[in-house]
Amino acid sequence: MSTPMPNHSRSTSIDAASFIVQPEEGQEDDSFTSTASDTESYAGSINHNEQNTQNTSFHPVEYLLGSLESALSSIDLDRSIVLQSQISGELNNTSKELLKMMEVLEQRIRSHMANFDRLKNNTIPELAANISKAEKKATKLTKVLKDQYPIEYSKSLDKVLNRITKDDENLYV
Repeated sequence: MSTPMPNHSRSTSIDAASFIVQPEEGQEDDSFTSTASDTESYAGSINHNEQNTQNTSFHPVEYLLGSLESALSSIDLDRSIVLQSQISGELNNTSKELLKMMEVLEQRIRSHMANFDRLKNNTIPELAANISKAEKKATKLTKVLKDQYPIEYSKSLDKVLNRITKDDENLYV
């Protein structure tokens, strides 16, 4: 009491005739045509009668599969992928080094800015105050020396203004 199995035949779900590319007038291009040698690897899926009619038609699936296979099995592709990986690694390494250098430079700039602020706010005003005090003391001492020792002050003033050295000192006595 078994039911008979239906007899199914296997056929392609895509009608290859709908993908036929007609060459332009006066131009023959064999790159899109299929020959018997191209379809030998698919001998189980195409019967002999279809093969004769499809020699001049374009099979997109076969073309894409062949292109993909040749591209993936190509040594040049492997070399280019290796080269791309190496260059990518070098670029990543260089960018990481640059980022580290930028961080170091930012830290140094912050340190220099802190030193500048410290100098501007603390050291320079302190130096200005010390110079002002020294100038006031020098002015007081000059006045005292001028009043108490006028002759010596006058000689020393001439010596300083005329730039007399120790060797020339005895010439004017």
